Amino acid sequence: MNPLPQEFEHQFILQSMGEAIIAVDLSRRILWTNTAFTQLFGYQPEEAVGRNPDFVYADRKDYEEQGRLRYNLEAPPVQTPYEMRYVKKDGQIFWGEAWGAAVHNRKGDRIGFMVAVRDISRRKQLIHDLHLEKEQWFVTLKSIGDAVVTTDEHGRVTYVNPVAEHLTGWKVEETAGHSVSEVFRIVNEYSREPAENPVNQALLEGAIVGLANHTLLLSRSGEEFSIEDSAAPIRDNNGDIRGCIIVFRDVTEKRKLEQRIAYQANFDSLTDLPNRHLFQDRLSRAVGQAHRMGTLVALLYLDVDYFKNINDRMGHPYGDRVLVELGKRLKTVVRETDTIARIGGDEFAVILCDLHDRSEAMVLGRRLMIEAAMPFRIDGSRADLTVSIGVALYPEDGTDATTLIRNADIALYQVKREGRNNIAFFSREMNRFVQSTLKTESELRKALDKNRFYLAYQPIVHLGSALAVGVEALLRWRHRGKVRFPDEFVPIAEEMGLILPLGQWILREAIREAGVWIRQGINMGRLTIN
Repeated sequence: MNPLPQEFEHQFILQSMGEAIIAVDLSRRILWTNTAFTQLFGYQPEEAVGRNPDFVYADRKDYEEQGRLRYNLEAPPVQTPYEMRYVKKDGQIFWGEAWGAAVHNRKGDRIGFMVAVRDISRRKQLIHDLHLEKEQWFVTLKSIGDAVVTTDEHGRVTYVNPVAEHLTGWKVEETAGHSVSEVFRIVNEYSREPAENPVNQALLEGAIVGLANHTLLLSRSGEEFSIEDSAAPIRDNNGDIRGCIIVFRDVTEKRKLEQRIAYQANFDSLTDLPNRHLFQDRLSRAVGQAHRMGTLVALLYLDVDYFKNINDRMGHPYGDRVLVELGKRLKTVVRETDTIARIGGDEFAVILCDLHDRSEAMVLGRRLMIEAAMPFRIDGSRADLTVSIGVALYPEDGTDATTLIRNADIALYQVKREGRNNIAFFSREMNRFVQSTLKTESELRKALDKNRFYLAYQPIVHLGSALAVGVEALLRWRHRGKVRFPDEFVPIAEEMGLILPLGQWILREAIREAGVWIRQGINMGRLTIN
């Protein structure tokens, strides 16, 4: 069992990462580990898969207090890094830094967790021994892969190692006397506002301070680096603060990878529109906001009529390009505050927020239909299409996302039954009709599987001689103690795709019964199947 992405790119990335990766399901059983896990802990994948991850924790208490908290449904989707002691297969104990993220399936349900562990023993040891061996400290700082900046108790830079020189753009000899805020310039990635410098905080509070999320380092040359890590005060033997050290690393590529994975989890790869997962999240948020503001939300389910014909006639690549162009067109109709998403092959959904009257939804729905009906011209070929739209309103047709989705789908189903290329609002009567139809569909399948159909025969009489010249086979359905005629269920069977197997059953049964009559010496004449 493997919940990980099957794409080569994702497999390659996970196997290539330097951090040990563990995939855990909701029952806290390991499903998968990468190569770095084997290298770090010493366990082969087959030794780890299926086990509870508590065997890698050096102290059971650590697992009870920290690990268990992060492997449950209430854990946050993305977890902040945390440090604890781990134990290798050979019994060696080391300090590790771990962080994790929830894994969701395409429906948006949480199905497990991904946890990454990095050995930070070296960094821990480094910070612990700084005040003991200054010369050894400098040699070590020059050789490690992390960037290091040290300051005095006033926040003036005293040292930058080679990695920090590269990232900040300052040479060690240039930093003397400069404030750490000049050399180590950081801003928030989104607001671009200066971020709180962790060195100043660590000196003030006398404690380890981590960098805020989404921190960018601005180098002297104007380059930008996504960074992460922490600052810690340096104390003398008396415990007095004599300076500060900040250890950080460039995580720009890692952040890009995270952003790409997050994008792929929330957006449709073909149209770049929000996918079903993001659509459901936005619908829930829209409902919550409408509840607070006392406004309406309209959910429009849109289906391209007979899109299969375009794929069959022009090919799937052409059909994909039509969908991309359709998505762009529909996006021009809705407002910035609204959402249009692709939720299936040829299915789209639109969330209209802050409405005050259902007529607003009707107007926009008509505009969507008009936009979709404009001819598509791609590579010199023309495609014409229409769309069917089902609409459900909050709070009239449902007070939660699940109910609105179901009712918009019912309204769409009704439009398609009545000939397509139209728009319909959900109604209670519609719901009863559709539920009845859906029940009939289910019973039709069971009837075909359990042989609950039968053939009735009526004679075919020659008008001239008044003699029977054959018989006509007529399909009947034994249903709930009654006999149902074809006009009651054949249209439904056609929509369900059951008409072919139903026709095959009629042929087999008619031939079988004709054979019985012939063996009994009955001359039935011509057999006609209706």
